[in-house]
Amino acid sequence: MADFTDFVLSGSVPPEVGRIVREDGDHWTIAWADGRVGSAKRGSPSVRRVRAGTVAEVFADDPSGFPGWFEANPVDAFVAALKDAGGDAKAAAVQQRLAAFGLPADEIKAVWAKHKKEIDRHPHVVAGAGRGLLRWSAVAQDPLAWIDGLSLL
Repeated sequence: MADFTDFVLSGSVPPEVGRIVREDGDHWTIAWADGRVGSAKRGSPSVRRVRAGTVAEVFADDPSGFPGWFEANPVDAFVAALKDAGGDAKAAAVQQRLAAFGLPADEIKAVWAKHKKEIDRHPHVVAGAGRGLLRWSAVAQDPLAWIDGLSLL
């Protein structure tokens, strides 16, 4: 895989992939995949930097192969989208993050419903601070940890 610290995605759906070729203060010079060169201000909503381990990284690595990756790895895709959320998120927000990469929203919703139990049991998915919220955890959780608290009576 490439060094994703230099990759950015446009705000379009699906996003365009670009590489930061120069940073000048809070401005970036970006070489887009189609050969255009443009600029953007750091923190601009129209361009976001790709973070490692997120769904954006998978898309930036192979935009045309992204739908196939989602089909083959749906739970990993949802967990990566949850990590991309950066905090508590509702299921709909996680699904919207994937839809932003050009996947059909109705297909994403159906796949979520099919794999909901697996997502909830994933070691890096924990309950968020509110009802119906999920959060990505850097520390893998042991889903059977409650057994250690049982006593033999």
